[in-house]
Amino acid sequence: MVTLPSGREIKSSFRCDDKCDVSLDCEDEAICNGYTYGMYCQRQDLTDLGFVSPGKICDGTNDCKNGEDEADCEVTNSTEQTCEKKSGGIAPLHNFTRCQITNVAEITDSFQYCENASSEQTNCSDPSRIGVHCEIDGYPSTVSKYQICENERQICDDNFENECRTLSRSCTVHKHVMCDGKNDCTDGADETHPSCTPKMAASCARRGGPAGNIVSLPRSWLLDGVKNCVDGSDEDISNWGTCGSDKTTRLVDRGEESRP
Repeated sequence: MVTLPSGREIKSSFRCDDKCDVSLDCEDEAICNGYTYGMYCQRQDLTDLGFVSPGKICDGTNDCKNGEDEADCEVTNSTEQTCEKKSGGIAPLHNFTRCQITNVAEITDSFQYCENASSEQTNCSDPSRIGVHCEIDGYPSTVSKYQICENERQICDDNFENECRTLSRSCTVHKHVMCDGKNDCTDGADETHPSCTPKMAASCARRGGPAGNIVSLPRSWLLDGVKNCVDGSDEDISNWGTCGSDKTTRLVDRGEESRP
């Protein structure tokens, strides 16, 4: 068991498991990897420290005795990003409302800050919650792992968050968790797919998958029209040796002896 800042005790396995295990406010997902989603304050209805979920911040009602949950809720000319609140009106996005979990039941939807959940699922502060790197409206951004393969609406300019593959009856995964030496499908289909071989010897930081996902790429991903490396090196032909020309061109690793 672990004790949360509010004094509530929960099973250790419930904390930060990417789903709401504590009814009403999802406090088990409030402090994860050093980041806080929502806020703690002296609640109106409690004598001790209490948790205010993201959905109750900037909703027009003071849940904190000193009004901390309704501070910094005004949209000004300097406000960088906003969204429509589930409770109505437009409010600024804050770091403590970004990239929160989305796996919540209807009874706990007060954990959701924006009416459209995908609006708050970009530019995650916590690297462990990043699903893909991409451009959004022309600016380098990130999309949370909770929006990967959702297909609800396009977030990335190139729709990269939905570059997903159905590999078996039991498994659909994003392309970038395939062929990385780690089984994401229970049947291992993401590592045994024919596209995983052959691989290049060189590696790069993939745009998708776990933070710091620096692994080699399948040869079939090179020059395929999709930027797979964060730096785009997989789409720059000058980075890869070739043999032959025209229809007989073959990509080779640098250092591999060319042969006709």
